[in-house]
Amino acid sequence: MEPWLQPLYDAEGIRAIDRWAIEEQGVPSSELMEAAGTALAEAVAALAPDRPIRVLCGKGNNGGDGKIAARHLAGMGFEVETTEIFSEEPPADFGAWLAGSGAVVDAIFGTGFSGAPREPAAAAIAAINGCGAPVVACDIASGVDASSGEIVGAAVEADVTVSFHAAKVGQRIAPGKWHTGELRVVAIGIPPGAPGEPVAGTIDPAVLALAPRRGARSTKFSSGQVTIAGGSRGLTGAVRMSSGAAIRAGAGYATAAVPADLEPSFELGQPEVMSAGCPGGDGRLVPASA
Repeated sequence: MEPWLQPLYDAEGIRAIDRWAIEEQGVPSSELMEAAGTALAEAVAALAPDRPIRVLCGKGNNGGDGKIAARHLAGMGFEVETTEIFSEEPPADFGAWLAGSGAVVDAIFGTGFSGAPREPAAAAIAAINGCGAPVVACDIASGVDASSGEIVGAAVEADVTVSFHAAKVGQRIAPGKWHTGELRVVAIGIPPGAPGEPVAGTIDPAVLALAPRRGARSTKFSSGQVTIAGGSRGLTGAVRMSSGAAIRAGAGYATAAVPADLEPSFELGQPEVMSAGCPGGDGRLVPASA
């Protein structure tokens, strides 16, 4: 993957990395969970809640991370209450249990979840979203598919998501990204050199370093040429804005390839952009325009 891309993993990729770290590199799973829970607790503590912190835990590692975070928060002096929502006696009314919370930790479902949350998880998620307190999600907001960003049914609307080791695809693709809030990726002790490639990436600001710099002898012919084809009668905005953006971004010159009968409007409206009138029909481009 290009160095200017921030890697995104799907659920299977993250599972493979965890297995590799534990089974081949000898990293105890308890150490990974301790690091994850510690990072989660630090994110919650940064909110400095002055009222009780409520932690909702599911099964497996995600719930375990939540319990570790609760332990650390209690050690920091915060008032903390924890519930295992799949236990034999979960709160009868999650809304009432969450009332007055200073912050809420969502540790119900992890990256392996897909589909629609069933009860009592659905009720717990609805109560979290309605409680009015800041919500910090453990690794991924419960109800979001880590591999696709899809949501079927209810999903936690997190204010902050603490993602372990790497960001997940579902945290950057709608609708999942709208439930992620501020995304914080934290290291939890996975050794360098983990196998497998990310399935996608998001563009990092470091990509700007690749843009060529103009020298004293640079001309428009050495600074890149851009052609934007499109436009139709009444719908010229996209071509106009794209052409202007190309010039502002540093292109030597930009050409708007538009239907011939619309070319005069480009010459009058954007003198910095060259225009090329293409054969068209009824004010729009047609196959013959190519």
